[in-house]
Amino acid sequence: MLRGTLWSRAENDVEIFRNPEPVEDRSREERLRALIPGDIFEARDDAGNPLTCLVEAIEETEIFAHVITTQVALRFNRRTGEILPNNMGYAGAILSIEPLPAYTHNTLLSLDRRYRLAERTADSIRLRRSEIDALTSIRAHFETHPV
Repeated sequence: MLRGTLWSRAENDVEIFRNPEPVEDRSREERLRALIPGDIFEARDDAGNPLTCLVEAIEETEIFAHVITTQVALRFNRRTGEILPNNMGYAGAILSIEPLPAYTHNTLLSLDRRYRLAERTADSIRLRRSEIDALTSIRAHFETHPV
């Protein structure tokens, strides 16, 4: 739901466009249902470690994703965002689904593709400067926009 006026009159009767103000009145479940394959979100394990995940598929009750940096596949409850059991011992929940800036999102997609397709050598897993910048900047982004 959006609040605000899309159009308003200025003093000289010229119409101007104002961006509507988003209102975060949706429930956690409604927000999690907005995820689609290709989205990137952040979960935290029970120890507080960040898990930056890429959505692979969505079913009625589950979100299938993998951690970009380790390629570990995880399943999440689509209603609560909690990591489902039998995920290599991971426990935790989704912290944020806030969309990333396009450049950061694309950098993480590139990292994911490289990690998914490349042989695991010291050179292939070495982070590039743009990837380091993306991974360090997303922490504050996700923490300031919890689901």
